[in-house]
Amino acid sequence: MIFMKRRSEILKEVYAHLRNHFGIHTQGQFADAIGYSRPVISSALNGNDDNVTDKMLRAVNNKFPGVFNIDYLLTGEGQLLTVEEDVTKKEIDTLLGRKPEKPDNNTEVPEAIQELLDRTIAVSKRNEALVESLAGTIQSLNTFSAQIESMRKENENLKASNTKLGQRLDKAAELFMRLNNQVATLLKDRSYTQSEHDTMKASEPNVSPYK
Repeated sequence: MIFMKRRSEILKEVYAHLRNHFGIHTQGQFADAIGYSRPVISSALNGNDDNVTDKMLRAVNNKFPGVFNIDYLLTGEGQLLTVEEDVTKKEIDTLLGRKPEKPDNNTEVPEAIQELLDRTIAVSKRNEALVESLAGTIQSLNTFSAQIESMRKENENLKASNTKLGQRLDKAAELFMRLNNQVATLLKDRSYTQSEHDTMKASEPNVSPYK
């Protein structure tokens, strides 16, 4: 069978039409829509005709029924679109399992920008996960810091208690020394030696009670 056009060129026309009319903004979305991997679709759109098989083209026609001319997809003959192209955007959204988009008048986002936006969203989600993890770490550090502060206060209280106890012990020792000195003085004032006792006894007159 002789093809009037390269199949990769036909697939590019299909992709361009879907981007312009059916909200397929990236090669990844196109690949998901027809059930192929992104590398295969990317290779096909970059000119690799071997990746554009009948099965792939029929998958395009089955996914978007009534939009593309199957003869044109398979042979390159005729026109890309069917004469009865009456499939609405709402029906395509239903086929793709997407929620209807709000209508807007903005120009379509280029593929490179859309992919950049997708990567930005992915990075943002990772950042959110990191922020949550960091918040948990900060909370743990705050708890640990509170425990350290509590231990520090307890240590200060213990130190203050030890200081008061030392002061009380010093006062008790001082009082003990005073009492000891007072007792010693009292004993000294009220005591006398054995020799003084003997001397006093010898000096007394020896008077017999029977005289």
